[in-house]
Amino acid sequence: MLAGACFGSGRAETGSEQQPLYLLTYDHGGLVLWGIPHFVETLKQAINWLDRYPKFKIGLDNEAYLYDYLAEHDPQTLAFLQNALAKYKGRLGIGSCTYGQPLMCFLNDESNIRQIQFAVEAVKQRFGRQLSVYLMSEHAMHSQIPQILHGLGFWGAIMRTHFMMYGYNPTFNTGFGKWVGLDGTEVNAIPTYTGEGAQFGKTTIDNWILTRCPGPQCGGNSLERFREEFRNIHPLLASRADDAALRREALVQEVENQPQDRWVLLEDLPEIFKQPQAKFWTLPNDFVVRMPWGYCGNEIWNRSRAAEVSVLTAERIAALAWHAARAEYETEIKESWRNLLIAQHHDIQICGLVPEARKYLNRSLSISKAVTNQALQAVACRMEGGKVAQITVFNPSSWTRTEWVEVNVELPSHFANRLNVKHRGEIVPSEIVSALRGSSGNLQQARIALRAEVPPLAFQSYSIEAAPEAEPDTESPPGTLQFESNYWRVELHPEGGIAVLTSVKTGRPLLAPGTRSAFFAGVSSLREPEALFLLA
Repeated sequence: MLAGACFGSGRAETGSEQQPLYLLTYDHGGLVLWGIPHFVETLKQAINWLDRYPKFKIGLDNEAYLYDYLAEHDPQTLAFLQNALAKYKGRLGIGSCTYGQPLMCFLNDESNIRQIQFAVEAVKQRFGRQLSVYLMSEHAMHSQIPQILHGLGFWGAIMRTHFMMYGYNPTFNTGFGKWVGLDGTEVNAIPTYTGEGAQFGKTTIDNWILTRCPGPQCGGNSLERFREEFRNIHPLLASRADDAALRREALVQEVENQPQDRWVLLEDLPEIFKQPQAKFWTLPNDFVVRMPWGYCGNEIWNRSRAAEVSVLTAERIAALAWHAARAEYETEIKESWRNLLIAQHHDIQICGLVPEARKYLNRSLSISKAVTNQALQAVACRMEGGKVAQITVFNPSSWTRTEWVEVNVELPSHFANRLNVKHRGEIVPSEIVSALRGSSGNLQQARIALRAEVPPLAFQSYSIEAAPEAEPDTESPPGTLQFESNYWRVELHPEGGIAVLTSVKTGRPLLAPGTRSAFFAGVSSLREPEALFLLA
């Protein structure tokens, strides 16, 4: 962790007049774990405080999914919140900077961007407000956050984890600067001050003061002590982003009589923090994290990863399907993302809320898989394929992929005993993995493995045609290390295992030549390809 050359002194002015202490307080909560009644109760309490204390300002740090949920299931509560924001404009704020309040270090790939993007869109749609300052209660920081925030139009971030159970940030002995991401992108940042707190299972000192003082848990802390301890920091910000029930009304009463203590909202900060004093260079390991791996058998994390792969694949197929067939799936794709993002909520993953995880992840997977199937069908119907059966393969990657693909096909009665798979008239390496045959030996259903080579982000079609009948099997002499069937040419290794395995149909080896690649179990006649099993 490094702080670059100073642009300003960062020290408070000397003299009898104290520097202002800016106070930022945001209620952490939402639908997950807490529920709507708790949200309504604490919101009404906050509004009562706004009525009683003219200096007081407060914001909401809920998952942004809450607002979409209210729009669909409880529009009356959403209208109540919208009216309160209008009535207390400049005093009641929204700080919901992620859609599902995840622990960002443990998100996969695109979810890092979508969590913030969907929050920005939800807040703008429901309240007409633009998020500008990134704030989080529990650990949602990593070294690439500046790049994401800059791309989504944020002014900057408060680089603090207010409750450090599962992670904490590097600290800097400076009040305000430029946070530099790994790619060189810079955003404004108010850091965690050196000595403010960086330890698992704790809260920052200012978060503790704003949630426990005055009172028996205060432990000798106070706003005056905070001001004194960080007297070299200017401008000086004490921030809280913590559970709504931990607010201290007695502290709000004290601040009413302290002219140098000023409540602020996130949107006030750009007018206060103007002159950067340093550059905050951060690397991945500067953000210390932990995770209870193995909890719930890793089911929630594994299925979250599977759901992200599924929706990313569906999104790419849907985009190409729109260009090829004008098939539109934007609504479904967004709904799949929403369910995945809320399933990444820190309380779902850390508290092991398995029923909620299964509800949201199953819904996300169901939607994305349906989009994939429908979009594939829409494109396949516009591609040239076989008259009998067609296989359409999609490569969602940005590079050419060559690999074996398995697919189930239904075939007309009395079609053929053997099959060829072709692409543009050329036979493609393929094998029948398993089959259902009629009494005459004709294939009715088959699971086919074909060797597909598909360009990046492209569809490719393959036709299925009848293959000519093969010559009868040749018998191998007893004790030989070589034998052949209609499908395979096998040479066993004298020390055990298989030395050579070649497809008779294509003439290509399936195993690396010159090595003992596998063990063999099956029947020696190899009359059906499904009788062959390779054990690595």
